[in-house]
Amino acid sequence: MTCENKIVLDTDVISSFAWVERFDIIIELYSPNVIILDVVKDELIEVRHLFNRVNKYIESQDIELIEMDPYSDEGLEYFRLRDELWTIGKGEAACMAYCRYHNCILGSNNFADILNYCKEFGIQIKTTVEIMIEAYGNKLIDFRIGSRIWEKMIDKKRKLPYKTFWEALDDHKLKGEEN
Repeated sequence: MTCENKIVLDTDVISSFAWVERFDIIIELYSPNVIILDVVKDELIEVRHLFNRVNKYIESQDIELIEMDPYSDEGLEYFRLRDELWTIGKGEAACMAYCRYHNCILGSNNFADILNYCKEFGIQIKTTVEIMIEAYGNKLIDFRIGSRIWEKMIDKKRKLPYKTFWEALDDHKLKGEEN
C-alpha cells in the first residue's frame, strides 16, 4: 500500500492544534488523507481532553485510525527504531516506520529525533508551522486568527521556531494583509 498524499500525524503536531481547539484546520486541509496510528492514539489517551478533541474526527472517519501489525515491515522497523534509538518516542518511531514503508508524509515537529531518518529514506515532513502557513495561504485563517492561534500554542508550551505568526509568514515569504 502506498499513501503518497496522506499525512501520518505524530502526537506533537496533533497536540499543537488540539490544545488550542483548532484541530479542524488539519481536517479542512487534509481530510480524508489524515492517518493516526494506534501507537499515537495510545499516547494521546494519556491526556484525555486532547484525545477527546481528536477522537470525534476518528469516529466520523475524517481521520483514518490504523493499527500497525507488529509482524509487518513497518512493525518490525518500529521495534528496531525503539531498540536502537532509545531516546526516540513511541509515536515518532511508529510514524517514521509507517511512512518509510507506505510513502506517506510525516506530520511532526520533532526534528531532533526524525530528521536524519527522514532524509535517509526520503520521507517528506510537514510541521505545525507549515500547516499554519498552508491554512493561511488557503485562506482558512486570516492573519489575526493565525496570530491568536499561534499565541495560544505558545501559551500552551508548544515549541515553535518563531515567536510570532508574523515571523513565520515573513520567513516563508507569505506576508499578506495584516487585518
